[in-house]
Amino acid sequence: MSGVYPELESVVTELQAADIRATTDGSALNLPGVWVSVDHLEPELLDGSGSVLVALNLVAANIVTRTAYQQLDELLVAVMSLRPTMAVEGDVVPESVILPDNRQTLPSYRLLVRRYYTL
Repeated sequence: MSGVYPELESVVTELQAADIRATTDGSALNLPGVWVSVDHLEPELLDGSGSVLVALNLVAANIVTRTAYQQLDELLVAVMSLRPTMAVEGDVVPESVILPDNRQTLPSYRLLVRRYYTL
């Protein structure tokens, strides 16, 4: 596998295999689910290989606080159960997200996982 996007797709595939709704296309996300995107790249070698911190934006379908946090907690438990391949780096950060084609601000948790790529 080469390049960054195939790494994003491999994360999506792994999440979907665990019955977690996930996509790289925020406008196509079926909520509650995980919007997978690039947080940042860390080129490491002269041959073009490196690592990518992949952002997993766990997004609730509901803005009612109690329901939203229940949905987010269920997604978080499901994602964390995929360790070690889905090992979280750093903190899980609560935030809000606006998905493409959706004006509503939705509750979310943002976490990062590291994947390696070659160009």
